[in-house]
Amino acid sequence: MNMDKHTYVQTRLEKKEEEEEEEEEEEVKCLYGDPCAVVVVKGGDGGGGGGDGGGDPFSVTTTATDETKFMKKGWGTRHTVVTLTCAGVILLSMTRYSLSIVIVSMVAHPHAHTPTPISAHDLEVTGEGAAAVGGGGGGTCPAPVNVTTSDLSWNDTNQRFEWDERAQGLILGAYYYGNVLTNILGGRMAERTGSKPVILLGMLLSSLLSLLSPLAASLSTNFFIGVRLCLGFAQGLVMPAVSRCLVVWVPPYKRSKYNTIVFIGSEIGIVLSLSIGGWLCSQTFLGGWPAVFYMFGGAGVVWCVLWGLLIYETPDTHPNIASEEKKYLLAHCVFSKEKLGVPWVKVLRCLPFWAITIMHIGHNWGYYTFVSELPVYLSNMQHFSIKSNGLLSALPYLIKTTFALLFSLLIDRATAKGKLSVLSVRRIAMCVASYLPAAALIGMCFVGCDSVAAVVVMSAAVGVTGSAFCGLFCSHQDIAPHFAGTIYGVTNSLANITGFIAPGVVGMITFENQTVTAWNTVFLMSTLVYVVTCTFYIALISDQVQPFDSPTQRKCLEEEEKGGH
Repeated sequence: MNMDKHTYVQTRLEKKEEEEEEEEEEEVKCLYGDPCAVVVVKGGDGGGGGGDGGGDPFSVTTTATDETKFMKKGWGTRHTVVTLTCAGVILLSMTRYSLSIVIVSMVAHPHAHTPTPISAHDLEVTGEGAAAVGGGGGGTCPAPVNVTTSDLSWNDTNQRFEWDERAQGLILGAYYYGNVLTNILGGRMAERTGSKPVILLGMLLSSLLSLLSPLAASLSTNFFIGVRLCLGFAQGLVMPAVSRCLVVWVPPYKRSKYNTIVFIGSEIGIVLSLSIGGWLCSQTFLGGWPAVFYMFGGAGVVWCVLWGLLIYETPDTHPNIASEEKKYLLAHCVFSKEKLGVPWVKVLRCLPFWAITIMHIGHNWGYYTFVSELPVYLSNMQHFSIKSNGLLSALPYLIKTTFALLFSLLIDRATAKGKLSVLSVRRIAMCVASYLPAAALIGMCFVGCDSVAAVVVMSAAVGVTGSAFCGLFCSHQDIAPHFAGTIYGVTNSLANITGFIAPGVVGMITFENQTVTAWNTVFLMSTLVYVVTCTFYIALISDQVQPFDSPTQRKCLEEEEKGGH
């Protein structure tokens, strides 16, 4: 009897293991076609990816092998790479977006207002004071009595600057002028020299410039703008190089999971920069707001030391990687020592490329409007203190982080069961990330001066954009896996132009006009951008590798070109 029971249990366990293996194979098959197909880009010298001599550097092999046996169980070197890369993206984001909350404390006074009495109860921001007054019509939001609005935004012992709304828009936008210049450069440098040195260079410069920021601001406004410009230049190198790094260290069928983990670091960085930054600005430690630049910059320097010591360019150059994991990564990941040229003319003729570009621009418009102007809106319109402003400004991005992870898990399960195609996933993800925020922004027009409703609706608008990690940010790899880093650099460069246009436009609309009507104009403008760009994306996007990237089709195109001459 016991023997029969033992045999039954063992049979059930074996059956369960088989079902789990079949489910994983089905997931890979749904996402990438044949689960046994392994794409290896072989260099002509036989290096990187197990090439054994000459031949076509774009040759693709699809063989049924036992490569899954090489997979290292538990914590591996690739997990260290992903974790440290995520930490770097978090610090990059903290350094980048900290000014959005710090500038509220740096400015001497809100130019659109004279000091207005406000109750001490609202200083710690329960939101009840502003909410109680209701709508406010098309004018300013009134606030209760006892203390002045000047108490809402700073610790009076800190240094302040006479910057009006237009000057603030220029300062906030300076980063993006530099950033748009180096995204493509970062991608090409990573493909030529390797991702590790490019990421290290961008992160180190970013950290040092953060440490320099308080001195630059105290010397002159132009000097501070110059530092922000250089910060954008330095950070523009990093993210395209990160994309290239993940191609080398993450197998294709694991990209969705690990890409989300790495790129969600940007949202975590916003949460930390706004919450910690808001708290530091309300303290006297290191002068208040300067502490934000010092703390974040110092943490970045420490990260650079760890990156230099622990990370290697490829698995085959890592001295301490386990042999099983090394074989696993070399079998699954794409390596190439061939210096590949980008077929720019064919890229520019590709409609899915333009669908991604337009969608990236629309997504970034809404994103930068939120991240740059939300603290200003909460301070000037809803009368939140600097401490609570930071926490409340961070709340939407905390929700976005949670929503992105949950959404990706649901999508992965649906795809694994064959209920959704890759193209459907991309379209659904961007509908959620664009149309729902657009609807929420229309709702903001009815919020008026209800501070609680404003926070709830704004949090929802930002939170649901997290689904874009399963849509837009996967499309570059869908249409051009060989040039995903460069394509990302191109679209991100164009999209980041909105980083200085959006704050500048908002600054012009709200200049000496901090009213409900002015902010409703901002919300409706972002709604229009979301709807138009998402509709364009849905109509033209593809999940197929495009001819300019496909090895076989690219050869045919090149032969046709030669024949035409």
